Amino acid sequence: LDELDLGDQRPAVMRDYLACLRSKRPAVAHRTFWNIRGTHFRFERLLLPLSDDDAVVNMVLAGLDFHELRGD
Repeated sequence: LDELDLGDQRPAVMRDYLACLRSKRPAVAHRTFWNIRGTHFRFERLLLPLSDDDAVVNMVLAGLDFHELRGD
């Protein structure tokens, strides 16, 4: 997450990951945001909580699909 330019959506994205960790359930999100370079994007994300001991979530597998929005 540190390497992604999520612009103004970084706090919301972090809340999504924390909710996935706490609930131990998959999560789906759709968001639009402006990055720091002023580009408008929409992304869809699937978060899958994983555990190596079946008790504590210690990994999250994330799939993301970004689309640049043009003409806005």
